[in-house]
Amino acid sequence: MEMYRVAMTSLASRPGRVDEAIEVANPDRDCRARLVSLYGRKLILGDGAIEAFVNRSEGGSAAFVKEMVRRLTQAALTAGRGNRVEDGDVDTIMDQAMSTAPLGRRIVGLPDCPRAGRQAPPFDACG
Repeated sequence: MEMYRVAMTSLASRPGRVDEAIEVANPDRDCRARLVSLYGRKLILGDGAIEAFVNRSEGGSAAFVKEMVRRLTQAALTAGRGNRVEDGDVDTIMDQAMSTAPLGRRIVGLPDCPRAGRQAPPFDACG
């Protein structure tokens, strides 16, 4: 809530640039599964790939889901499997995403600090 207040204060101090700020909640488990199916509609998803992704993406935004599907596609292409995504691809891509800088994790809704094994405090030095 504090970050929301800071964002609103920043928006309010820039008259003429933003008419209205609307908070959009991050997708729940079922919505993330549907987003993977939507964004990855041309992919062949291996058994358990969607479930593995949904389990690892708790708190992620819709933009995060879309970016991860893009990265999964690149991983499959790089591995020479065309458009087939395997469970292992999900693990590899999600491991990379979870190790990003603290601000990047926070922007996409992933507050956990993977190395500390606890929720990262605001503006932490985890990364």
